[in-house]
Amino acid sequence: VYAGYAMANLDFGAFAVTAGVRVERTEVDITGYRLPTGGTTPVAATGGGNYTNVLPSIVLRAQPQDDVILRAAYSRSVGRPAYNQLSPGGSVNVVEESASFGNPDLKPYVSDNVDVSAEWYFAPGGLLSLGVFAKFIKDPIFSATATLTNVDFNGTVIPRLEVSQPQNAEQGDIIGLEAAYQQQF
Repeated sequence: VYAGYAMANLDFGAFAVTAGVRVERTEVDITGYRLPTGGTTPVAATGGGNYTNVLPSIVLRAQPQDDVILRAAYSRSVGRPAYNQLSPGGSVNVVEESASFGNPDLKPYVSDNVDVSAEWYFAPGGLLSLGVFAKFIKDPIFSATATLTNVDFNGTVIPRLEVSQPQNAEQGDIIGLEAAYQQQF
């Protein structure tokens, strides 16, 4: 991963802006082993890819009163698959009738994030805050499971085989509300 970033902080008294951008170039080369269909000897398998992500962010802060702070933020983030999720290999357990495989074709997920919050500092050490957030995720990673029947594995027929493998979904959204109350005793 190669990365560079730029950031600026602008303060206008009761109003402040922090903005930035990060650019990341990712290069992935994967080597592992797999059993070819009908084969008994593992063979080398490769995968990988290259991609560039532009990840902007901006945070706005307003303080209309000494004890009230309002914030709004937007950011884009990237989450890469774990190395074991990208593995071109896998394992088959004939006794337990299960198999798991990696997926060298997994894409990273990219999330556009929005956060808005209000904080009231009503006393020394006292805080009441309320916030909402939303994450709009493209290509989220999940574990897919399928049950196959009468699978021929190296000459052994497995009547029922449960196979799991990480996959990319098309999109996913997370929307939430958070509240906090804090008071010193």
